[in-house]
Amino acid sequence: MAKETEKKENVSNTETQESLNETLKFLQEERESLNETLKLMEEKKAELEKLQDELNIAKEEAKEQATSFSKLKEVDKATLRNDSIQTGEELKKEEKITITIPKSELNPHEMNVPVTVNGWTYNIKRGERVEVPMTVFNILKEAKYL
Repeated sequence: MAKETEKKENVSNTETQESLNETLKFLQEERESLNETLKLMEEKKAELEKLQDELNIAKEEAKEQATSFSKLKEVDKATLRNDSIQTGEELKKEEKITITIPKSELNPHEMNVPVTVNGWTYNIKRGERVEVPMTVFNILKEAKYL
């Protein structure tokens, strides 16, 4: 009986050893898998940091462009204002002509016709005789108001 017990213990020890070997093999595979996952995470972290750096650079460039655009708008406003004043002076010197823009049958509520030349605007009442520079007359004529 002692031999049978010894045999059973040997079988039991062998099964336990095999079970431990399988568990060890499983743990090693899991460890390798975790190491691969960690490696991938590190690569993704590096990619994310690179993208963050690129985003920061893009933000700085956008800020610089906004500043440049703002300065450009200021220059453009000043240029437009000066051009408008100069146009007004030139229109004052032009030969004048008296016109009457007829009232509109299609839009009877439309009482005024605005004409703008380089930022200088004339608001002409329909049905009334007004004196305008030749440039304004030509624009109205071309637009078939006269």
